Amino acid sequence: MKSLKEISVFTQQQASQNFLKMLFVKEKRIAQIDAYNREIAQCITVFEVLKTLNCPGRQHFAEDVFQIASLVHIQDWQSKSEKARIADQKALDRRLDELETNQHNLFKILNAQQSNMMAMMVSLQKRLDNRSDSERELQFYSHSLHYLSIASGCHVQLEDWMVTSYDVDFGPEIGSGGLGSWNKTEVALKVLMNEGGVTPNTAVRFSVEDIPLNSKSP
Repeated sequence: MKSLKEISVFTQQQASQNFLKMLFVKEKRIAQIDAYNREIAQCITVFEVLKTLNCPGRQHFAEDVFQIASLVHIQDWQSKSEKARIADQKALDRRLDELETNQHNLFKILNAQQSNMMAMMVSLQKRLDNRSDSERELQFYSHSLHYLSIASGCHVQLEDWMVTSYDVDFGPEIGSGGLGSWNKTEVALKVLMNEGGVTPNTAVRFSVEDIPLNSKSP
């Protein structure tokens, strides 16, 4: 089943993301999960309808469709999904509260290193400027940015050209770079070496110098 394969790839991609990236793409992830749930519900309905067509005495197809569709309890599923979303948000809020009161755990979950601190700070500042997240999440971003600024001794000065690894959805790797998407636009990505000529680890291998395909930058 194609949908199940897509779901498997999707869950693996989500599991490979770090905490901050998962937080940034939360709404996108929820929307995708809802879409998969609808596809599965539709497949179940069709499967059940097809089964009834092979049963003797079934003459009224339209009535059967209505009866089988009602068995799926779409409205009940939607209600449970919304309750689960509310519960998940409360759990996330509690987790953010815990991280704000424990700098050691905050540093650990951010996986903050000198090689990726600036990328984190740029992304956090952009989220704060856009203000498209919940107030609770914005508060966490502000706290994290303040903490990283102190830890790194640096402050963010945003430029229009800045695109960090936290803004990009990574696709297949090609040589020393790869393909991906940024702001719903296909982009080419280049793996950058650190000062010692070493390729950064997977979490930070794409830095703020990632360049979109249609960029006019040299």
